[in-house]
Amino acid sequence: MPLKDATQELVKAIALVGRNRPSSPILRNIEPFRHFFLPGGKLDYKRLDERDGSCTRRELLLRFLVLNAVIDQGPDIVGVRKLLTDVTNELYLNEIRFLHRPSSFFEELGIAIDHMLDKHQSI
Repeated sequence: MPLKDATQELVKAIALVGRNRPSSPILRNIEPFRHFFLPGGKLDYKRLDERDGSCTRRELLLRFLVLNAVIDQGPDIVGVRKLLTDVTNELYLNEIRFLHRPSSFFEELGIAIDHMLDKHQSI
């Protein structure tokens, strides 16, 4: 089997595992997104282009998902996802709205690191 065929088969096999075992963050449990959902728990797609502070709801969700994808490169997907969710919730409850204004994360780096270390130890 040529290398190209073997690579294609490997990619297809990996995609099949992902399709059979989907795992995505539960966005409605993340503080800045709580009001993005309808009462039944479904994402309110009709309102994704509405502004939420400095950007749209769509952009905020994308920023979170990209951040999740970047840091979620290790073997503990569930643990990394919980860490990101918990830290995001704590920072937003402390008015550090880093998804809305990324520079606020660095302006409050000490607080952010403390929350990351605290949540990491609990996980």
